Amino acid sequence: MRVDRETFQMRGIGAQTLPVRIEFVSPSAVADFAGHAPAWNRVVQRRAMLMRTWPQLTDSAGLGRLYDWLEAASDADVERLVAVATWVLANPDSGLYLRQLPILGLDTKWIESGQRRAVAALVCSLRGAIDAGGDSERDFLRLCGLRTPESRVRVMVLDPELRKSIGGVRDFQAPVSELASLNWAPRATLFVENLASAYSLPEMKATVAVVGLGRAVTLAGAFPWASRSQTFYWGDIDTDGLEILSLARGVFPNVRSVLMEHATLLHFRDRWVAEGTVNGRAARERLTAEERGLYEELLANEWPGWSGSHGVRLEQERLDWPYVEARLLQTVGAYVAEVAL
Repeated sequence: MRVDRETFQMRGIGAQTLPVRIEFVSPSAVADFAGHAPAWNRVVQRRAMLMRTWPQLTDSAGLGRLYDWLEAASDADVERLVAVATWVLANPDSGLYLRQLPILGLDTKWIESGQRRAVAALVCSLRGAIDAGGDSERDFLRLCGLRTPESRVRVMVLDPELRKSIGGVRDFQAPVSELASLNWAPRATLFVENLASAYSLPEMKATVAVVGLGRAVTLAGAFPWASRSQTFYWGDIDTDGLEILSLARGVFPNVRSVLMEHATLLHFRDRWVAEGTVNGRAARERLTAEERGLYEELLANEWPGWSGSHGVRLEQERLDWPYVEARLLQTVGAYVAEVAL
């Protein structure tokens, strides 16, 4: 370590020589100066082991993102890290579930306990990649060529006759591909966001409800039975709700909104809450003239008597249930009755 000093003339105390720069000859010297020499030596030893195992790893391979982990990990964890990376490199597109990996001593709890980032960092370094493309579980599985669990969707079967075709079940959740293969023909499909509201939906002939998809509503485009039915969407009256409606209409061009019009918003004015961040991303061309007008009003946020600095939101669960049930029967129920004639 070298310390450079300079002399300064200071008022009242005269010339003072002070350190202005410290120069260290190596990272080890820095660690020793900071009192972390043992920790740094552990990192150096483990990094050297990784570089011996994979000669393609160089000082510029991005191993620095592993240093904190290498310092804190147990010897057993380091061995597991090497084993996982070795297997992933040899099987880049295995299509296995994480639980199926044939690696001695590895279990999913180890990955899920926070080791995922270390595995991703090492695999990226070995492949010369900057990062995994994201930090989610799906990003990790994609990076390692593993199978991603299929998205699951919740369905409420509102017609007792339709329920007979699936063993009498009213409320169930299943993978998208299995729902797509259902051999049934509902005449109406209602998309609803709030689970408490979905629990309370009345019985309606030839009708099923798809619950809580939000912006993932496009997943339902995989359901042939939904595409063949008349679709309805009921969400919150706010800019987010209308954006989701526009997404639904991108998959189901004839989807009808229900309980999302100006009259309902004003009828429950005393239930308004602040939306927070206003969402201007809705595809306006997919909204009807009335829906588009409401959307623009929500964006403008110029409601007489509303003092909130954020936009207006009327959440599904704040509507009086008798009002909701009557409107659903007048729209969804009436449609089904009409087409049955």
